[in-house]
Amino acid sequence: MNMVTTHGHGPPLILIPGVQGRWEWMVPTVEALAHDFRVAAFSLCGEPGTPPLPTDFAPYLAQVEDARRALGVEQVLVAGVSFGGWIAVRYAAAYP
Repeated sequence: MNMVTTHGHGPPLILIPGVQGRWEWMVPTVEALAHDFRVAAFSLCGEPGTPPLPTDFAPYLAQVEDARRALGVEQVLVAGVSFGGWIAVRYAAAYP
């Protein structure tokens, strides 16, 4: 199960956390972005309430796709912090 939280209004943006994994550690960033975007955020695999820590990128990409579905859109901006940037690049390559 992937818990996705959304904040704000405007163009849809998925914000992927870094290796620390918890979206809550990015609250100031989420709140700042929420002034101009509808931000979806989630905690990475391996954190409490998420799928187990993966051995490849597929589960992370599934989490981003879950967030896109939660926003109810076909196209979305994707941004990541540190390791989340790697996930964002892999997602963009897999879902252009």
